[in-house]
Amino acid sequence: MDQKSPKRDYLLKPAAVAGIAAAGSAVWRPGWKVEVMGTKIPLPLFAAGTTFVAAEVCALINDYLFPHIPVINVWQAPAHTALNVGTLAAGTALLENQLAPGLLQQMGMTEVAALSLLAEISSTYLVDDLILPMMDKWSA
Repeated sequence: MDQKSPKRDYLLKPAAVAGIAAAGSAVWRPGWKVEVMGTKIPLPLFAAGTTFVAAEVCALINDYLFPHIPVINVWQAPAHTALNVGTLAAGTALLENQLAPGLLQQMGMTEVAALSLLAEISSTYLVDDLILPMMDKWSA
């Protein structure tokens, strides 16, 4: 599969970002529940949902603003990676603040930014270096 395919950008990468953010929040804040519209849900599930949506926004930005860059990663395009991390952190914070008011004040923006950095950088390598080669090998 091509590293610039829509399946990679809009499905695999956001899913990896969401999984990494969920795992990070489960480790960092075990047992936390978030009240969303009157229902308490586990923090990792909430973090996965919000970061998945924010990662979709990042993919749209990358497709429409940076079409000349084949793959955005920390070594080849550090400024674009920083923009992705910032967009992921801001998008996640905005969604969390809208859906669960007060959560961001409890957690802090530093934690959201750190998880966004971890998720963005590690998901790129997870998808590009592990998942895509495995899918190519299985489809051959």
